[in-house]
Amino acid sequence: MDQEAKYARVIGLLVNQRDLDLEQVLSTELTAYPPSMFQADGQMRVATGKATLKKNLQHATQNHQLVVTGENDMPTQVSKGRKSPRLDLASTHEEADILITQQAIHLAKEDPESHVQVVCDDTYVFALLAYYYLSEKLQSSLTMQSPIMGRSCIDVKETARKHSAIVPELLALHALTGCDSFATTYGIGKTKAIAVARKGYTLDQLGIPLANIVEVTEQATAFMGACYGITTPTSSMTKIRQKLWAQKTGKSTAAPKLCSLPPTTEAFEQNVRRAHHQVAHWYSALSGDPPTLAAVEHGWEADDTNKCLIPRNMEGRCILRPGAHSQAGQMWLHI
Repeated sequence: MDQEAKYARVIGLLVNQRDLDLEQVLSTELTAYPPSMFQADGQMRVATGKATLKKNLQHATQNHQLVVTGENDMPTQVSKGRKSPRLDLASTHEEADILITQQAIHLAKEDPESHVQVVCDDTYVFALLAYYYLSEKLQSSLTMQSPIMGRSCIDVKETARKHSAIVPELLALHALTGCDSFATTYGIGKTKAIAVARKGYTLDQLGIPLANIVEVTEQATAFMGACYGITTPTSSMTKIRQKLWAQKTGKSTAAPKLCSLPPTTEAFEQNVRRAHHQVAHWYSALSGDPPTLAAVEHGWEADDTNKCLIPRNMEGRCILRPGAHSQAGQMWLHI
């Protein structure tokens, strides 16, 4: 049965004043997948508005030059018509956005009078460059030029200066609100996340390898709660889900879409763990070595058959809906 049809059936029972506990109903996902972050077929919702982060913060300039960064692990420096390897930039990181950022920031630190330009159109790289330009207190000119003709050249220096209040949160909020490897939450985009960051909500524990994951999740819960418009202190994402449902139904006779409700606490915690793992890698971009955090302990499952990682959308013992029981990964649903 379609997940929205199941949801409508439950709401219909409530309307008919059956003996159902609303808080108990909304403390479960009501589906096999958290619909705020996953499609009905189990596919993770992928952020389609990633570039909005860049559009909201970029400062454009037309004064630019071209420097090409190679694809090899050992970067190549081009100067006065000559190419030479940069042994000092060797890295065990595998992500291209991290390698590009490491190389660009290193070049900018070498010569405060230099003009470094990164030829790239990736939002990850934009966020990384802005973050490290500010955190490393750079002074050199640093720009980001799209390889696509007609697009603006971004002045990273001016972007970091103009938005210095939220740039320290940039990598964390970008991961938490969805990108290529993490579920975006239905209805929560980059513009809303930036607005919440400007109000003083912080994510300074997300991505810190030694941080307590419980405290990381509590901080992320407060941030996402504010994105949903719930600004009063709330103990869990499930409570925020219940409050938002009450608000939406109080303004309309029709029940809100199930996917428009926040995920339950169990589902949200898995997304926080995935974001925590990724941001920790971003924070180690300049070190040359990624952190020793196991992906399978941070919201991912190993698919040995296909030799890849797949996102864990909820804990194995999570209750999917009222009347359901789980044990050691097995599930029984009472219809």
